[in-house]
Amino acid sequence: MSREAGLFEASPDQSPDIDRLTSTDAREARRARAKQITRRKRTFHEIIQVTLAGV
Repeated sequence: MSREAGLFEASPDQSPDIDRLTSTDAREARRARAKQITRRKRTFHEIIQVTLAGV
């Protein structure tokens, strides 16, 4: 985290560091989205199991 915090203090001529931070943020956003989708799939699967067990 401290390394990323330092990137905010980068001077304008160090734009690759800012780009790297942006790609890190994008990666974290994709990871969060994947976790959310996985959680939804798991919940849906549990609902189906309970429904079939009750039949």
